[in-house]
Amino acid sequence: MNTEIKHRKTPHSVTSNLFGGKSTDTIWAWSFENGNIDDRLVKKHISKAQAYVASDNQDLPDNQFKQTDMRPYHVDVWNEKAKNFDRYGKFMVNYELREWMERGSLSNFLEND
Repeated sequence: MNTEIKHRKTPHSVTSNLFGGKSTDTIWAWSFENGNIDDRLVKKHISKAQAYVASDNQDLPDNQFKQTDMRPYHVDVWNEKAKNFDRYGKFMVNYELREWMERGSLSNFLEND
């Protein structure tokens, strides 16, 4: 994980299991295949602590999250998509941008500027 999360005040993704012990609560989310920002995206089970949470909800405990508060993206994926949106106007990761450019869309995009 490239992004350091340091603003959460509650312990996210820790839950009690059926046997009285503690376990990690996970969600199904888009993540980089091998953790590198140039990798393609795959769906994986990740801990809720690594999932992107809508703004102003980071301090909520997990049991108070609504379905729309937890986005199905790893924090690194969301951050990379946001950076590329600022740079290129496309909400895509590097792998998606490369594929999009190889299809010839970049030349059309640049001509319209």
